[in-house]
Amino acid sequence: MTNSGANSQSGTFYANNGGGEPAAGGAAVYQNHLRLRSETVGGKTVDPRMKAQFVTFTFSQPVTGLSFFIRDIDRDDKLKVGDTENVGFRDQVYLVDSPTPTRVTLGSGLQGSGTASQPWETQAKNQGNQMAGSLNYDVGLEWSGPLTSVTIAYKQGTPTYNAFPTVWISPLRFSGPGCS
Repeated sequence: MTNSGANSQSGTFYANNGGGEPAAGGAAVYQNHLRLRSETVGGKTVDPRMKAQFVTFTFSQPVTGLSFFIRDIDRDDKLKVGDTENVGFRDQVYLVDSPTPTRVTLGSGLQGSGTASQPWETQAKNQGNQMAGSLNYDVGLEWSGPLTSVTIAYKQGTPTYNAFPTVWISPLRFSGPGCS
């Protein structure tokens, strides 16, 4: 298996348009997960509604039973008292040019269908950076297969000054030729 746009450091995976930084804060909850972090320039994302980060997992041979979670899809995009611009974030995640999952398990705090026009995102009533480890803000994906690649897109649905908008991809589980 290979992936594009992702790197590994000290057993923790991360991605940031091919660069990235080690996880900060409560990252211990998501050890061995792939970290997708929104790109910011000067503290503000550049064209956040149009610029997505793409991560493609490519398998050298077809696999079956692929499953993983995308974790910590949350938002905080309400204007704060005294602010003239949005200073929060709104994680949005969707699949690109990938087979339709056999099963999607959407956390109770999420909405959307996982497409570019209706990405998975937190419902507006659920504002605030959610606690890491809350399954209410995860989406579980499963494919019976066979398949050779899956591409995930991650972007912000609002201009953001938050330095750490992040979602996490759990370890991938699958069966393939030579796997036992």
